[in-house]
Amino acid sequence: MSRKPTGSGHFFRDLHGRVTDAITRLSDPREKHIRKTRKAKRRSVRFGTTSGVAGGGTVALAISSAPDWTVITGGGITALCAVPAVMAWQRFRKYKAEPLPPIRPQRRFHPGYTSAAYDPLLRLGDVEQSLYRLLTVLSRSHVVPHDEIEEISVVSTAAADALESAARDIVEMEHAQRSLRGSSSHVHRQDLSGPIEALVDRINSGVAEVQKLAETATVMTQAAFGPQPAGPLEQVDNHRAQLRDAVDRLEALPTD
Repeated sequence: MSRKPTGSGHFFRDLHGRVTDAITRLSDPREKHIRKTRKAKRRSVRFGTTSGVAGGGTVALAISSAPDWTVITGGGITALCAVPAVMAWQRFRKYKAEPLPPIRPQRRFHPGYTSAAYDPLLRLGDVEQSLYRLLTVLSRSHVVPHDEIEEISVVSTAAADALESAARDIVEMEHAQRSLRGSSSHVHRQDLSGPIEALVDRINSGVAEVQKLAETATVMTQAAFGPQPAGPLEQVDNHRAQLRDAVDRLEALPTD
């Protein structure tokens, strides 16, 4: 007979998950790109500010007829800071113009295996990973515009977040229902079955929509990397329209 996880088991599992999340964020291409962009912006602001202050000080020294060596020193500092400021600004503009990689799926909430939300959340995690990999491939192939890839990534992530929130509500209601089992009222014991079933149906419908989106992305990938990568333009446009329809259906899912 399998034993239930102890409190320490839950603690170490959560700790392991947090460490895994931190490592994942460090290696995530999207997070790397964002960090590079922010770093270039900070360097540009820092060196630009220093160059401006040094330049202003140099002008003030020149106006006040300060010794020549102080004016030369101030001008040298201004030039030394201006060069890295310009280079950092150019890098910032370059990184800013580059499209962001798709959003990597985060570690999802895992209900207990006895929960009604266990199977739907398990399927959601698998579908999210498949969709992320397909969007990464499509992003590199330039078959789908990067702004559409970004929209698909954002919409699917928001939908998955909403489904995860619904799963948490299911688990909370299941805990509350178990706590009422000692009640003598049969009505009380069955009170939460309806809301739980409704949320399970909602999660299943949402996972099915994400699955359809992943399947459409699969067809799009086959069209891009099949025997004839160029393919008829009409066929590619048709697959893109199907992808757009799948995104619209996913975006229409209730998120509250």
